[in-house]
Amino acid sequence: MTLPRAQVLELLKDAEEMKEVEIDLASQKVIREDGTSYPFEIDPFRKNCLLHGLDDIGLTMQKMDSIRSFEAARSERYPWLDGATTRVPRLFAAKDMPSTTPSHSLATPTPDEWRAEVRQRRAARKAAREAGQQQQQAQ
Repeated sequence: MTLPRAQVLELLKDAEEMKEVEIDLASQKVIREDGTSYPFEIDPFRKNCLLHGLDDIGLTMQKMDSIRSFEAARSERYPWLDGATTRVPRLFAAKDMPSTTPSHSLATPTPDEWRAEVRQRRAARKAAREAGQQQQQAQ
């Protein structure tokens, strides 16, 4: 928000004198202790976010019904993608995360299960590399 210089100087003087100043966002006014008020303009979107305490996550959460609807349609259309976003350790519970989809059940691994899977994959890659090296040496 911006105010004319003269109004800002008045507000600075009030601040130096430890006078109260109120910002009434709903009515878009700065109200001085003596009752004088200065109107101000603010972007309607930013005003709504400030009045309702919405950050990026809050704005996204307002669209949860649309997101769930999209995910359900995506799951029916592309079932092989199911579980792509749930293959992470169960460190933080995802509220209302479905455990089943039209194509299969989802099992989110625990951190220990995740580590075991990583160790298995590393061992398999190491074995494949060693087998390749042995084949090259045999030639």
